[in-house]
Amino acid sequence: MLHLFPSAASWRRVAYRVLTSACTALTTGCVDLRPPVPETAYRAAVSVEASPASAHASAVRLEFIEFYQEGKWRRESDAAEGKPVLIDRPDLRVSWLLDTNKKLFDERHISEMDERFPWLINPFGPRAKADFELIGTEDIAGTPAKKYDVRGKRVEGLAWFTQEGIPLRFRGTLRIDDAEANVEIDYRDIKTGPQPAWIFAVPPNFAGYEDRKKPTVPETNADPESVRRARESLERDQAKGNSTRF
Repeated sequence: MLHLFPSAASWRRVAYRVLTSACTALTTGCVDLRPPVPETAYRAAVSVEASPASAHASAVRLEFIEFYQEGKWRRESDAAEGKPVLIDRPDLRVSWLLDTNKKLFDERHISEMDERFPWLINPFGPRAKADFELIGTEDIAGTPAKKYDVRGKRVEGLAWFTQEGIPLRFRGTLRIDDAEANVEIDYRDIKTGPQPAWIFAVPPNFAGYEDRKKPTVPETNADPESVRRARESLERDQAKGNSTRF
């Protein structure tokens, strides 16, 4: 039997892997009602507090910056162990994990994620699968918000979004096997507006950049012409990248 939160030390190791591993989707049966799709590009500071139900493990707080534009996501952290970056590109069916210290990246099919890792604490992203039922409106720190009831096999709780579909808050529980954690997610300092396209691409000075032009992951259920256009757009974005940023 898997014990997800056997100790404070192991819980913190898993928490770090949250920031250094691209992880799984929230899975649910029958209905697949995705979270609202943001209507505008944005960047926001995100905090996550996870409190394991186990009395032998301590709570963990995670901080990162999230960027979104046109169906693309980027999350970056200033963790003490490094500055991991996760880029999700549903248009290419891939996720990239960037090691900004070593200038390396790992690429995986967006659906090939290990469900033992608690990236599940993000119920808003491209792999989120749960029932989102609009149940009303509420004011969150002065911002009019839409309130949703969230139900899935591994997650349940309440989520709030701005009128434009930008995440604001989540309060609920995460379950993996027989382990459970209380989760609180807050978005703050939200700034809307266009984001640099190249931040959603692998930087040109990263090892393996040239090989990336020859995809090695299966692009199942994808229209070949759409993928071709997405690749061409990606190469333009990468060409604009400022390699001195990393």
